[in-house]
Amino acid sequence: RVRSGLAVTGALLGRAIGPVDGLDAKREACRARGVALLASRGDVRADDDTCEGIDELEALVERALEPGASDADVEAEVRAARDRSGSGWNGYRWPSVRETIARTLVRVPDRRPDLRVEVLARLAAAERHLGRTRESLSCIARAEAILGTPVARIAVPDEPRVRLWRQKAMTLLQALSLRPARAAAKRSVAIARRARLRGELVPSLGAEGLCALASQRAHEAVALFEEALEHTLAHRPSDAARSRAYLVEALGHAGDARGAHKQYELALREAEDDARRGRDGKIEWVRTSYAEALVALGRSTEALAVLDHASVEGAIASAPLPGLRARRWLALATIASAASEREVQRGLSWLETSPDAYEALEPALRTTAHVNVLHALRHRMARGEVVSVERLEASLRALPPVPAIARLSAQIHASGGAPSAAALDLLLRTVARA
Repeated sequence: RVRSGLAVTGALLGRAIGPVDGLDAKREACRARGVALLASRGDVRADDDTCEGIDELEALVERALEPGASDADVEAEVRAARDRSGSGWNGYRWPSVRETIARTLVRVPDRRPDLRVEVLARLAAAERHLGRTRESLSCIARAEAILGTPVARIAVPDEPRVRLWRQKAMTLLQALSLRPARAAAKRSVAIARRARLRGELVPSLGAEGLCALASQRAHEAVALFEEALEHTLAHRPSDAARSRAYLVEALGHAGDARGAHKQYELALREAEDDARRGRDGKIEWVRTSYAEALVALGRSTEALAVLDHASVEGAIASAPLPGLRARRWLALATIASAASEREVQRGLSWLETSPDAYEALEPALRTTAHVNVLHALRHRMARGEVVSVERLEASLRALPPVPAIARLSAQIHASGGAPSAAALDLLLRTVARA
């Protein structure tokens, strides 16, 4: 921590402290507030009693920072950052969560590789949720470098390793690097199994299941989500409704209508029981997931009936998640079951207005909104309509800046027109999971 009652001015030039402009004004401001000032030694006159000169980074650290914290202090800060990271989706607090975790990372000394790996994994998750794919991968690379050291092989336990590989899987999935994402997820699952970390195994199985769905391997995803649900029921049954919702989606894409309906009914019952007890029942999530399954099964009229519920309407009206997903499946079901051109256009409008439907959308949520727009453009292309290339490129720019999207953008530039419907369709099936 920075010592109180102190101000510092100067340029960091490697390990040297160099001069900067405006020293007289800074000196006067510090004098008026009773604050000591550190500046480059070359800028400080011998008779200056208001400004202290320093010339090296080591001297700055010694003079400006409090002594290093004890392990107990650092561990307490990591626990606080861990708790803070759990509130990221509550009002979309990821920017402040990221700030807290980044500040904690600075406090963790190199001699605690176990804590550094954990904090870097959590920082990677915050960056990913903010749509900062490259920054997330950079955090992961730093953690992997730590794990490669001899001391880390002994000092870093399995739990932060599981979390790190899971975050790597999810970030690579966001980057649409499906094969390495699946490999990282498998590694996370393998370590969690070996260490019997059931609380970590469930989300790791979920990550591998999402990678499988993105790779169009729905039956493999079903098996992974079924195992995750089995552990959830034994370990944290209060989370069963959300776990079943993932399974419902996978069963729909696998063509298992009966299985999807059975899991939906169980999930809905659990969600409604939770709501009656005053907990967040996630009814809107369950209904949205079943609507996705029904659309995948070609049963769009049933999907409309499932989405015709107050909880879903409330989410669409005011909650970007799952509101944006609910808009997507409501629109696609409307288009597929439309009896008139007016209904088709209404469904397309719901998709195309997604980015403007809410007051403010953080980066990751803007991505979801523009995926909806791309779905609308895909349908217009399938109808033989001329699609605005500028509008298509604008939505692609809202997605993470990753190679797969860059290739599609390059295809648009090279051809001077829209990409093939097949290329856009493949991108949408993959991005839906990322």
